[in-house]
Amino acid sequence: MSYSSNPPSSRLGRDLANQRQALGQQGEEVVVHLLKKRGWIILAQNWRSRHGELDIVAQKKQQVLFIEVKTRTSAQFQLSQVITPSKQRKIAITARQFMAEHNMHSLANVYRFDVALVQQDQLVSYIPNAFTL
Repeated sequence: MSYSSNPPSSRLGRDLANQRQALGQQGEEVVVHLLKKRGWIILAQNWRSRHGELDIVAQKKQQVLFIEVKTRTSAQFQLSQVITPSKQRKIAITARQFMAEHNMHSLANVYRFDVALVQQDQLVSYIPNAFTL
């Protein structure tokens, strides 16, 4: 007989986390496909730093988008609950680090923070300029 060193609740927690991660990746792919169709170049996906993570960074001409993607299984979204002010600050700090590391602090570039709300595999809402620095 074999015994697992992890209690069932620990395995259940990992399974749920893996499901959420897979759902999030699926939502990001929906948004990436849409952006590419509209002529955007994807510079990074799931870019991480010690400050946080950027879901998608895209560019078209001199415009750079930092896109936060939220994927849910239900259609109930409230932007104020999805992207809190502290989450906005974290994204902005991470975006500044991304720009610094990629030498993107040019005055010619326009930076924007967008939010994409996805229900499973369909875009529900795309909010350009959802918040500012």
